[in-house]
Amino acid sequence: MTIQSVSAEYSTTRNLSKVKLPVQSMLNTTSELLVFPPPHSKRLGAGGLRQQGYVKSNGVDGNLLITVLTVVFNAVDSIEDTILSVINQSYDNVEFIIIDGGSTDGTLDVIRKYEHVINYWISEPDGGIYDAMNKGWAVSSSNSSILFMGAGDRLLKLPDHIDGDKIVYGNVRIGQAIKYYPSSNGWRLKIGNTLHHQALLVPKKLHLNPPFNLAYKVYADFDFNQRLYKLGYPFVFNPDFISYAAPDGVSANLNIKEMAKIVLRNFSVFHAFISVVYGTYQVSKIKINKLIN
Repeated sequence: MTIQSVSAEYSTTRNLSKVKLPVQSMLNTTSELLVFPPPHSKRLGAGGLRQQGYVKSNGVDGNLLITVLTVVFNAVDSIEDTILSVINQSYDNVEFIIIDGGSTDGTLDVIRKYEHVINYWISEPDGGIYDAMNKGWAVSSSNSSILFMGAGDRLLKLPDHIDGDKIVYGNVRIGQAIKYYPSSNGWRLKIGNTLHHQALLVPKKLHLNPPFNLAYKVYADFDFNQRLYKLGYPFVFNPDFISYAAPDGVSANLNIKEMAKIVLRNFSVFHAFISVVYGTYQVSKIKINKLIN
């Protein structure tokens, strides 16, 4: 395959390979396969560079392939900021996939405006945010590290070099906060959601199948992080990895019951008890801050 650029201007249009159709459906085992989800009777549209036969390759100039997945539904006022933050990265090897849940508010018009720099997008009804995230995981390149950015989130900086054998996390600024969210792993991850997905790169090879348990409506990503931690995969902090998180994401309001249920399943009754205490403290702190402010 010949490595080429559709345009050298954007992170998503550099270092592409041209492959022949027909394409594979769903299962992706090498970077040479173009992957699309199975047919859907209510699909509103699909597009992007992948549909033209262009696919990102791993190892170009030594740069790991990064797949940025954005799931969105009716976010016409915020999706463009997210798109621009991804395509304007200086990092060459970025694959950008958007999974839309069947938006009716003009979101699709914005996506189509940028489909010449989006590697793949699709719009069809889904079963909620984690169902959409599973769909995105399934169609992402199998040799990439995956990063989730919601509509309204912004990718501020990717590190110049990323270890594709490790889970890499960075700094996240939430809303108008001046300081970064204090991301951490280790024992803290056993009791609470201490990692934000906006600055978390997970190598897909660690879990090839869609990873999110749809029984959890708020913290399925926390559950996945705990399972990765239990399996002994290394989490590494990189201060050069920086993102902005919109303040009104799905996990903005703590669901103590669900969090404790996940901790109990993955660790122990003791850890679940500590999780409830921790969650109750966090809720109380939020309420006090609202009263003061």
